[in-house]
Amino acid sequence: AIRYALVLGIAITLVIAAGVGAVMARASLRPIDRITQTALQITRAEDLSQRLPAVETQDELSRLTDTINEMLGRLQKLFEQQQRLVADVSHELRTPLTTLRGNLDLFKRGYTSLSREDLDDMLATMEGEVTRMSRLVADLLLLSKADAGVQLDKQPVELDTVLLDVYRQALRMASGVKVSLGHEDRAVVLGDRDRLHQLLLNLADNALKYTPAGGEVRFSLYHREGWVLVSVADTGVGISKEDLPHIFERFYRADRARTSGRGGAGLGLSIAKWIAEAHGGQLTVESTPGVGSTFTLWLRPAA
Repeated sequence: AIRYALVLGIAITLVIAAGVGAVMARASLRPIDRITQTALQITRAEDLSQRLPAVETQDELSRLTDTINEMLGRLQKLFEQQQRLVADVSHELRTPLTTLRGNLDLFKRGYTSLSREDLDDMLATMEGEVTRMSRLVADLLLLSKADAGVQLDKQPVELDTVLLDVYRQALRMASGVKVSLGHEDRAVVLGDRDRLHQLLLNLADNALKYTPAGGEVRFSLYHREGWVLVSVADTGVGISKEDLPHIFERFYRADRARTSGRGGAGLGLSIAKWIAEAHGGQLTVESTPGVGSTFTLWLRPAA
């Protein structure tokens, strides 16, 4: 009888333990099931704005949920950036393509009646639009390389010589704007000469673009507390406080209505910022609307 009672007691205990264990297992796995269902909904609906339900317990499951939600946030941001990039590229290409198509249609309909002067104007316009598209494609390829983490081939570069080359180019680009050289120290940095030239030329082009006739663009190079600084200062329209945090974003152009017709796809400053950071430096800006802007490149001198 005692043996029977012990066997029965053990059996009952095992059944109760199994039932309690099953209930506890279901309770502990319920958050995982909710996470799985939500993840499936996100995948099927392709809606990256959804997030996994928060887990109140501060354990590994909670940290896993937070990590997945953070990953979803980054994926959503990247997806939105990709969509915006496609829309911006389409917008930038639409205008030159429309111009080219219009000129070609005009040429096909009445090329025999067009004067030599009209033909020259059409060809010049078409050449300008093709150049604009080529520059846009080249800029996009460069930024794609930047996103892929391409390393620059760095050699000792005489930065003062590069600045002088950019200054001479700016003189040819200026239209009624005074271009001058300010303080110019000699400086050697470790970097890619072509990319540094492109950076400074982008800054020069940006300064000239937003400086009205009669204004001035000044280039300076000097040393400060272990840094080599190159500044491009202008007396142009300046940048508002609202626009200032965004000017290095791709395809961002401050006050599109006010600056339309001044050209540019809004990639020059993005490229300049990447080149500066790829050299271990930084690009800063100070601006006052109606007074002007000063862009400053900070680089470490070569050892």
